[in-house]
Amino acid sequence: MLSERDKILVDSIKRLMRRGAFTHMRKIINKTHAADPSVVFRSLTLNSQRKQFNMIDSAVATGPFVTTAIDIISVLFCFEIATIFLSM
Repeated sequence: MLSERDKILVDSIKRLMRRGAFTHMRKIINKTHAADPSVVFRSLTLNSQRKQFNMIDSAVATGPFVTTAIDIISVLFCFEIATIFLSM
């Protein structure tokens, strides 16, 4: 069952798609939490899903991946430095 917030998001996306207001729809999609578009996906047709997926900004979509990768590299770097100091 969809929450009230999810229902509003689904209705807004559907309405904007019908109107062809893709700029406004892109802004909404890019401002929502990463999990929210998945709720909208389930209620759209396949063609509408493709349109919505293509509107997701690649910089926004890759941001969490890059942040996590940087964190992992930083931790590995710290372990390497610690290993050097402990081996002295």
